Amino acid sequence: MRVRHFGNTANNAYYNALLLKQYVGIESDLPIDMFGLHHAISAPAWETVDFEVPSAEWVAKPDWALIPKAGAINSEYSDLGTTVTSGSTIPSPPREGLRARTMSVARAVINPMYGKHWAQPIFDLSYRWVLSRRAVLPVLADRVNVLYGADSLIKMKVPNPSPRTVCLEHGTIRWIADGDRETAVIRRAYRRQVAQAMHVWVTNLDPRTLEIAEDVAPGRWSALPHPFMPDSRVPLPGSASRRNELLRQTRSESLVLLPSSQNWSKHHDKGSIKALSAFVELRRAGVDVGLVAVEWGLQLEESKVFLDEAGVGANVVWVPPMARFGLQRMMANVDVVWDQFGLDVFGALALRAVEQGTPLVSRGLAAAGEQLIGGPVPWHPAATTEEIVRETTAVLEEMGRRGRDTVIEETRARYRSWLLERHSPALTATLQHDVYARIIDGTFEQGTAAPNQWATLLANQAIDEGRKF
Repeated sequence: MRVRHFGNTANNAYYNALLLKQYVGIESDLPIDMFGLHHAISAPAWETVDFEVPSAEWVAKPDWALIPKAGAINSEYSDLGTTVTSGSTIPSPPREGLRARTMSVARAVINPMYGKHWAQPIFDLSYRWVLSRRAVLPVLADRVNVLYGADSLIKMKVPNPSPRTVCLEHGTIRWIADGDRETAVIRRAYRRQVAQAMHVWVTNLDPRTLEIAEDVAPGRWSALPHPFMPDSRVPLPGSASRRNELLRQTRSESLVLLPSSQNWSKHHDKGSIKALSAFVELRRAGVDVGLVAVEWGLQLEESKVFLDEAGVGANVVWVPPMARFGLQRMMANVDVVWDQFGLDVFGALALRAVEQGTPLVSRGLAAAGEQLIGGPVPWHPAATTEEIVRETTAVLEEMGRRGRDTVIEETRARYRSWLLERHSPALTATLQHDVYARIIDGTFEQGTAAPNQWATLLANQAIDEGRKF
């Protein structure tokens, strides 16, 4: 049994290939088919190579030749910089060069029409044309195809029925029902792809996602931890000189890091405006705190104006996007990390804060999500500006009473226990192995999925302390 990975949203395919091999002995066909996804944050090197990002512009169009060791890891695990992938068996449609040039021209002409009602027929026609050109993904007897999000839609379509196909979603389940009208045609195609899959792994466990998952794939979905591999080099040490410089720049005595992108639009809501409002309230309440924010996002300029008009712009330092190690090094230099506050979900950024051990204030899970994973998240949950202010103030006050190092040491121990026991990569591998083995041997029955198998395995582990995933 082997796994083929298609799409690499947020590096989950890369980590999944690693953990499947290490914990359950499932090999993966490499490199991973990324379907032209060249964004730096999706590359394996973003997670594994310790480097400073050259610029914010570089992230969207990275030149990996500038980063030592990046080319090797990217080429081994992904099709970045290559034209043919050894793991792929998708036949290319005829006149592929013409298709690529036509799509490039179409994007340049069509993208400016977003939001204009009269342009809807143009969007529909363009997407139908692209979808009509797709090749069918071949079914191989000893392979399970794992499709990550909707990245594969433009390049291929799954057969109907799809006895070897599994979908792994990254917030894209919500997109099926709640996406923008311009993508209606392609969203319907994605719904068909998910509906035809043998099984659907759901990593974002907010109530809306669970509702749509049950509607699209009733009895065929279950919760899965975000594919993630802890690193023995983490937690990373802080730098006293860098921390002092940030304190000086923000004219403050403590620091909050907001690494999430500045997004609060309808279809991409990180709840960033709640975090910015909380920072303003903290300063107005006399809390001497500075904000370190990543200069990234759709509402970046609006964020800067908002902070300046609130009179706190001088207490903010904007830093460029950071690759994984740079991000965790920055986390070591601050007192509190804020993640997203838009939805009842968590992702890789929260897991990196947990791995580093810096106190995290972020959105938690609703009751339904907690039931699926066997309990609450370990950090300080907050969904509103008032809750962000309250939880952040509590952490800073505790540091003032007991010392910053003491609070971080205790937080790190609590977080790490949850990460390695409740969100273990071994658990992620075990859940998948059970499903994939039954798909290959033909004993997997659609409609029999256990959505809460994650929680069930953890409960069994608590009963049998000798069990090791």
